[in-house]
Amino acid sequence: MKKSIFLFAYLIISGIVFVGKAQVNEINYFNHSFTDTRGFSDNVSSINQQDQISINTIYQTQQIENQSTYIKQIGTELKTMLRQENGGNTATIKSFGQNITQIVVQLGSGNTTNSLMINATPNSREAHLYQEGMNNNIILWVNSLYQCEKTESAPITIMQKGNDLRVSALITYDALPVTIHQFSGFAGGMEVQIHTEKGFSVFSTKK
Repeated sequence: MKKSIFLFAYLIISGIVFVGKAQVNEINYFNHSFTDTRGFSDNVSSINQQDQISINTIYQTQQIENQSTYIKQIGTELKTMLRQENGGNTATIKSFGQNITQIVVQLGSGNTTNSLMINATPNSREAHLYQEGMNNNIILWVNSLYQCEKTESAPITIMQKGNDLRVSALITYDALPVTIHQFSGFAGGMEVQIHTEKGFSVFSTKK
């Protein structure tokens, strides 16, 4: 039986400030959530919207096949960590704000990751998307509203291992370097599509 879990958090945080002689201290906030589902065909939705300065982290694991997850975060210091196992899984991750980190691991065959990162400040963002199995697909869209300094310390990395692998990436404005690694078995089948403001490139070994 398919089950759905919906988590929603809307946080309006007012900074508490202590003023002394030539000294101002601001309290930082930490928002963390953890979800672990072990049923069949579970559907988990998590939405976190926050104002002011805070660290927001979502940890989510799904250990049975045919899982679906939707995670949306709006604010600052956004971190999403997702692990799905046993194949047939779908992940949709949306991050809007600054200092964005996405780490997604999918194991098994027939998985799809949809990743959207909208960077609203010049601050960096980081993504590590990993799939291992057959017939896996990653769709990535990175959009920066401001020009960011290019640095190797916060790359966007995609890695796939298996057969029949596909990556489609849309990189707008001045995104940080994107690195894509594909390791195919004897059956082969790999395809990478890169869309940028300067054009469209396809690298394919599909037969």
